[in-house]
Amino acid sequence: MLETAELSHIDRLHRIGRQVAVLKRIYLSYEQIIVRVLEKQEPTNASLKNSHYMGLSDDLASSHPGIAESHQGLGGFLTSAARVRFERLKYRIRLYALSEIDECLDQKESLVMVVSDIFLF
Repeated sequence: MLETAELSHIDRLHRIGRQVAVLKRIYLSYEQIIVRVLEKQEPTNASLKNSHYMGLSDDLASSHPGIAESHQGLGGFLTSAARVRFERLKYRIRLYALSEIDECLDQKESLVMVVSDIFLF
């Protein structure tokens, strides 16, 4: 006796897949923010005018070399320790969040294919 196929699991998998895809886009946006923070930007006249470092004196810059060498013009400066932390955060987002999300999406697709193959035969 044949029973009707229960396909609610596939619908549930698709809903979960959409939620995971949204989560992936969120983490990709975090990664992009970190990339933008880390990229060296050339200062413009407007950014220098609005910068609180405009009046940076030579003796302050010489006494705090980290300020002079790490000042990016736009949005302030990052110390080398901050740059390392941002790089580590970017790496961890890629390694732990995005790679796990990709694996979950791949497994979801595999499950959908297996279930589809079972019910088609």
